[in-house]
Amino acid sequence: LNAVVASARVLAISPTLSDGERAVVERIERASQRLSGMLADLRDFTRARLGGLLIVRRARCDVGALVRQVVGELQSVHPNRHITVECQGNLMLDADGQRVAQLLSNLIANAFQHSADDSDVQVRATREADAVTIEVHNTGPAIPPALMKRVFAPLSREEGSDSTHLGLGLYIAHQIARAHGGDIAVQSSAGAGTRFTARLPSEG
Repeated sequence: LNAVVASARVLAISPTLSDGERAVVERIERASQRLSGMLADLRDFTRARLGGLLIVRRARCDVGALVRQVVGELQSVHPNRHITVECQGNLMLDADGQRVAQLLSNLIANAFQHSADDSDVQVRATREADAVTIEVHNTGPAIPPALMKRVFAPLSREEGSDSTHLGLGLYIAHQIARAHGGDIAVQSSAGAGTRFTARLPSEG
């Protein structure tokens, strides 16, 4: 898979490609990245099931910078989606930056999946007294009550949903929050949409 991704990137910068050929190469790269993400989720799922909490490697990081980085990357992949970002307060945290970015990416990907292409997704990071919170909100349909009870369960998908999603994104995000000593809460209603709130304590 790494060879496919690297080869696609080499082809993408070739000056001799026609527009049609370049579009094909870009589709190969996007599909490879999706597959890579699915494999990473399966790996984390296996680790969590076999050994409990995921391993995190803490270091000083700026959650606000992570938010802007992840949103920028996803915006380039989904140029037609609009993401509103709000970062308030001192967002420095002793955390595993890669894992926090993965948590955020999974929450935003879930928001994209369950909301209309022309709707906004809102991402907000704020400082509490003893934690940093990350909120991801979309205005899509409310989560059905039956699914709400198992929204963070692994391999859990709504009946009739897109089969290309493994149903591990929210589970992995929840495991990352737990590994940091935190948690994720969800609120969902027909009028207000769905909001996931991850709380990461200052001290794990």
